[in-house]
Amino acid sequence: MLLLLLRDCDLKDSESQEVTYFNLPGAQQSITGQLPNNHSCSEYSITVDMAKQSLTSFSLNDKVGLITGAASGIGLATAKVFLDANIKGLLLVDQTQEALDCVFQQLTSDEISRCDCLAADVSSGNSNYAEQAIKKWGHLDIAVLNAGIGSELKSILETDVKTWDRIMEVNARGGLQQCARVMVKRNSGSIVITASQLGLQGSPLLSAYSASKWAVRGLALTAAEELTPLGIRVNSVCPGPIVTPLINDMKGEDGNGWQRMADATLMKRLGQPNEIANAILYLASDAASFCSGTTLKVDGGYAKFG
Repeated sequence: MLLLLLRDCDLKDSESQEVTYFNLPGAQQSITGQLPNNHSCSEYSITVDMAKQSLTSFSLNDKVGLITGAASGIGLATAKVFLDANIKGLLLVDQTQEALDCVFQQLTSDEISRCDCLAADVSSGNSNYAEQAIKKWGHLDIAVLNAGIGSELKSILETDVKTWDRIMEVNARGGLQQCARVMVKRNSGSIVITASQLGLQGSPLLSAYSASKWAVRGLALTAAEELTPLGIRVNSVCPGPIVTPLINDMKGEDGNGWQRMADATLMKRLGQPNEIANAILYLASDAASFCSGTTLKVDGGYAKFG
């Protein structure tokens, strides 16, 4: 337990008041700090059970969410993390029912009871998965817009229009509008979009994919500006090179593409899907209640200065 006491302070521009955080049973340490200038207050106390607050803020208890691209990679890892965080209801969206059936085979009976699934093409706009979540559980608190596709390594001079358009349709549409429309009715919600470190810097031979992720990040920032005043937080996560099916086409002609990606990170390795899922849980949960318009890099130091 932590107790902060401030006593009848009326500070001038040039003054700073020292305050002490008293160590009570359960607290980690005592800290002495400075109260900012221009602060006036009457005596008050604040008590915080720090450990309990830290844990419960990551809980998704009583919340309903959906994840697109949920059948593999980051989407699947996020589904498992959300279920571990005790989410009440979770709609899994992916392209095929077969892929979703494979996911359900990996879940426990309790997890299955809290899940529903929908086979849908997120680029078409024909499937309203947000409304399906509403019909199933009555509300939607969290949307993880994770569906995305990549392409073979090709020069921008060799990238055809069909490939470009398909990547933009899947990666940059993603269903934000339909999720926001149902969330705004309750003036509450959290949307997390999977962008990429390639949305922070360019990448040779991946022009369409990189452009789509710049678009996704721009969408997240713009949506945050519009929707935060309506009670909806919008953030994006920018993964570095992660071991998922998406990078299967990025090995290169010599087969050393993965090693080159690993070498480009400060950690000299590829990331794992659960490392991104944990970051998504943070942004989606109440632990990030003061985050909107955030671009969170989880890339092993790949986009060092982006």
